[in-house]
Amino acid sequence: MAHTTISDDYSIKLPDEVRRRNEFKPGDRVGILQVGNSLRIVKTRTIEELQEKLKDADITGFRDEEDRM
Repeated sequence: MAHTTISDDYSIKLPDEVRRRNEFKPGDRVGILQVGNSLRIVKTRTIEELQEKLKDADITGFRDEEDRM
């Protein structure tokens, strides 16, 4: 487990090992989710990034418009 300290202005510096393992870069946007008594920091992606990631996805078997009311 990596550790860090909350600064006087409530900033948190991600430890080097966490930044490297998760490929965080300056300017990346993150979301903070509270799960019980824990916090999860997750990268948020733009619509364009998601579209690029999913452009070659196989959508065979997903619902079609026929399934909608």
